[in-house]
Amino acid sequence: MAEKAARSIFRFVGLVGIAFGCIYLFRGSLMPFHATFIARTGAIQSGNAELLLVMMMHVVGSLFLSLSATIIALTCFYWRAPGTRFLVGALSLASLVPVQLASWRVGNRAGVIETVLVLAVVAVILSVPATRSSSSRLLPT
Repeated sequence: MAEKAARSIFRFVGLVGIAFGCIYLFRGSLMPFHATFIARTGAIQSGNAELLLVMMMHVVGSLFLSLSATIIALTCFYWRAPGTRFLVGALSLASLVPVQLASWRVGNRAGVIETVLVLAVVAVILSVPATRSSSSRLLPT
């Protein structure tokens, strides 16, 4: 039961990642919270710098899209292969933790990334295979 729940949560995390990846990849301008952060810090002095930031958003979007598609593919086709659960958990956390830290830095308080990050941590915990302790084994008769 825990294995199915972990798999479903990882798939959900992958779908949310694909949505974020598409938003960042196909958006032609900065996100509103990016613009607010830049205006507050005065970081951009020219239009070329803004264009560079939009291009960086596209790079981040394509990376998030490919990473999330990989997470979904692993949970759909290779879940029972040795090491897959660890790999999916590591990929999920490795992609979500930096995004969470960056959103705190720019002041985005939407709460979506926090929720997905907590779900990923729960999925990592659920995906750890249960082991029996030595006291639960039946004694030979």
